Amino acid sequence: MAEKIKFVLLFFLGLCLGRAELFAAGQSALAFLKIVPGARASALGETYAGLAQGPEAPAFNAAGLAGEGRKQVSLQHSFFVEGILYDNIVYVHPHTTGVWAAQVGFLNVKGLKRTVANASSPDGFSELENVSTNNLLAAVFYSRRLPKRLSVGLGAKFLRESLHDQNSSAAAFDLGIMYKDLNLPLDVGIALQHLGAHDLPHTLRAGLALRRGKKFLPAWLHENSLFALDVSRSLEGHDPAASAGIEIPLQDGRIAARAGYRYPLNRQHLGHQLSVPNGLAMGFGVKFSGWNADYSATSFGDLGLTHRLSLTLGIGS
Repeated sequence: MAEKIKFVLLFFLGLCLGRAELFAAGQSALAFLKIVPGARASALGETYAGLAQGPEAPAFNAAGLAGEGRKQVSLQHSFFVEGILYDNIVYVHPHTTGVWAAQVGFLNVKGLKRTVANASSPDGFSELENVSTNNLLAAVFYSRRLPKRLSVGLGAKFLRESLHDQNSSAAAFDLGIMYKDLNLPLDVGIALQHLGAHDLPHTLRAGLALRRGKKFLPAWLHENSLFALDVSRSLEGHDPAASAGIEIPLQDGRIAARAGYRYPLNRQHLGHQLSVPNGLAMGFGVKFSGWNADYSATSFGDLGLTHRLSLTLGIGS
């Protein structure tokens, strides 16, 4: 089975990094689906396909929900570039047959100018009143363990985008699989996301996470430290990316320091701001009795920094 998992991973890595265009090139609709809502995954450079766990798992690999044994509610807030706000709430509900999760997300962009043709204007256009655009995500996910150390996850999403007096809706689906090696502190994950209409940002992710054990990773790292690697590719365009992240627990695991870097393999960078490279991310997490708080800051080059806050509350034992 381990050899089969390795073959599948290498196959999907080839798809992620390959040059063949799988869909017609062009801009995707509902591009807000590319925004990562959770602070932990963001602080790791969006390196979460093989690590996926907790309420942030659905954003990367729904199969990661299978390991959850406690009800959880997570509030996730993103201060994105140019005043864009993105809020999500995720509820995780373990059941005897598997683990269910529900997610609702809302993104708002204000201050857009409505532009209309005007022959009397020097440039042929006139700007009218300010308008805003809103995006809604409502989704349900299901994950369960399978034999041979595998878990699988499925997701169904309803999407709606509104710009001034124009609206559009779509449905999308996710599929993920994870493999956990009990002999090695290694998790491997593969996910297909936002499958549906041809103009959605169809995404393929593959990743692995290695936890520090007695024989793995440097001895100076805390025993529960982890290192993760991901590759991702939007199937309708040539924008593959590779990312890496590390998490080091401190104070007996009550605090976690995180850092990550996401590198676009087509080398389309957004420049630097305050000497912070585009794609660099940092953050931390704090654990209290029954709840976690996470923060991350990510550089978008000349566009500035984005900040994310997540608060997760455990319910019951």
